[in-house]
Amino acid sequence: MGFLTKLAWKNLLRHTRRTLITASAIAVGLGLFVFLDGWIKGFDAQSQNNLAWYETAGARVVHPEYWEDRDGAPVDLVIEDPETVLGEIERAGYSATPRISFVGELIVTYDPFPEDGSLPTRVVAIDPERDPDVY
Repeated sequence: MGFLTKLAWKNLLRHTRRTLITASAIAVGLGLFVFLDGWIKGFDAQSQNNLAWYETAGARVVHPEYWEDRDGAPVDLVIEDPETVLGEIERAGYSATPRISFVGELIVTYDPFPEDGSLPTRVVAIDPERDPDVY
């Protein structure tokens, strides 16, 4: 050990009460900093969610039987004439676009992924020409 390291340890051990008070103050300050940083980040994330959820409107028009198995996102329960529904919505003064959402399983193999396996996924198909008009 170098001379300065030995001297530092001697000074820390010589003044143990002062060392403990200083270490406690640093620990409390660091703990408060971590707590407040997380608290402020939580406020920021919640305010962004509130802005997205309450300032922008959204509606979903689905087949009446869709809600019975909505977690499975069935593709066979579709609206027969979506253009008529979209036309009615647009005549009411709102922007609308068709979307299809379904669940699936993404199967991955070892190369280039670190492991073989599968991942549950939710796929949302959009109309790239009409979707930007909704926002």
